[in-house]
This record gives sequence, structure tokens and C-alpha cells, in this order.
Amino acid sequence: MEAAAIKPAQAKNGKISLRFGDWEVRHFQSQKMTDEEFYAFCRENADLKIEQDIFGNITVMPPVSPESGNFESEVGIDVGIWNRQTQLGKTFSSSAMFTLPDGSKRMPDASWISLERYNRLSKKERQSFARIVPDFVIEVRSPSDSALPFTCSPSAHATMPITRAMNGALIMPTSKWVSETASRRRAR
Repeated sequence: MEAAAIKPAQAKNGKISLRFGDWEVRHFQSQKMTDEEFYAFCRENADLKIEQDIFGNITVMPPVSPESGNFESEVGIDVGIWNRQTQLGKTFSSSAMFTLPDGSKRMPDASWISLERYNRLSKKERQSFARIVPDFVIEVRSPSDSALPFTCSPSAHATMPITRAMNGALIMPTSKWVSETASRRRAR
């Protein structure tokens, strides 16, 4: 992939476009975006999987391999089957964005929220990046994640979805390793 080429000639309202080879990130702005601006930015770049950290830094998530994608799909199916049997909440795919209490916006590989907590969300919140911490998340570490600091320890990397959820699991398929965490934190 080529280095990013910034096209300031096409800047509008302080926003620029960034090119990475054939990929273009449209209407990017250099300062931290408000929630509304981030939502619009994601909609403008709907073909990219984008997250935002506590400092406003934008991360474009790379695609995963078919093997990792299959594993993510399988664990999502398992959570979905369990939820259909119990009817205790709502399940979410890896495309569902949640705004965490620290302001970061994350998309865990699979997640679940109890019906009681989900029903407290307004229609508008359900149709945007709701400010809610899932009750349970699953993160599947893929080979492309090797440089990322994944952990299930609530004291470290607090902006990762798995440490913010009330319960979670980190799965590393290549080493057949699973780590889980349970938190006594109360989330909205």
C-alpha cells in the first residue's frame, strides 16, 4: 500500500481527503470530531470499518482473513443461538458501534445487551452509535492484530471494548487460547 497522499486542494470546510493507493478517506478533519461529525464521517466512508479512541484518533480497521472471519461469524452465531433460546437481550455483529463512557467508539466482534438495558435506549440512540456498554463482548484476535495490545485485564487498556464490558472473552484461535473477564462495574 502506498503512503497517504493528502489532497488539500479539495478541502471544504476545513475537511480534506486522504488517499491510500486506490482507497480514499473522504471529508477527514484534523481536529477531534464531535459525535455528530464522527457519525457523518462514518456514513461518508461506509465502505471502511472505522473506530475512534478516547483521544479522537481514528483507526481504519483492516479486513480479516477468511479463517478469522469464519471464527468471528461462528462465535456470533453461538451468542445468537443462546439469545434466541433465552430471549434475554439483543445480539450485535462486528459492525455495531458503541460509544463508551470515555467517548471512544468501538465495534467488538460480537456483543450482547440485556433487553432491560436495550429497551432504555431511545429510537434515536438505537439508530446511531448509542452510549451504552455491552453486557458481554467477544473479541477474536486475528493474525493482523498481532501488534495490538489486547488484554482481558480490567486495569490495562481500558478503552478496549472487552475491558469496558461487564463480561467478555478474548479468543485467540491460532493458539486455541481463551481469556475471559467479569466485571462488577455497573454500566448504563
